[in-house]
Amino acid sequence: YFCVNTRGLVIVQMWFLILCLLFAMSVSLSQSDLAAMQEIQKKLNFSSSTVKWSDADPCEWEKGQCELKRVTRIQLVNQNLFGSLSPAVANLTNLKVLELMRNNLTGLVPSLKGLNSLQTLNLGNNQFDSVPSVLFDGLNSLTSVYLDYNPFKPWSIPASLQNSISLTTFLAHFSH
Repeated sequence: YFCVNTRGLVIVQMWFLILCLLFAMSVSLSQSDLAAMQEIQKKLNFSSSTVKWSDADPCEWEKGQCELKRVTRIQLVNQNLFGSLSPAVANLTNLKVLELMRNNLTGLVPSLKGLNSLQTLNLGNNQFDSVPSVLFDGLNSLTSVYLDYNPFKPWSIPASLQNSISLTTFLAHFSH
């Protein structure tokens, strides 16, 4: 007969459970990013662009980047995109860089509340027409904001931008 060390077995079982939970969390988190990216894709018209967003995994899409199965960058610069920016972008909670400048995007810039990791926001040279007062709520990591050359309806810089203590660049030239 043999002796079983139950304490060691319990520790191994606990580590196995923790690894399973971490794996399950990473899968479910990337699924939330997938849903958000699919919504963003629906609102953007890629017909005049050479960018391909067709892979089942958004981490494989061109002009994007992921870390640990989470979308951290969307850089669709000068891609001749039309359409609007989906409010689902606010669900990409690990997003650090959002650069959509020099396209033909229209409508309301959606609230980005919840994007606590966002450092760079570049929506310049588009056709966005309005900015919500809550656009910058909770964006404490922002270092650069570029809203230049958009035909915004009259707007004021929101007071919540004062909480972005790392902000070094804010440009909104010719954005009414």
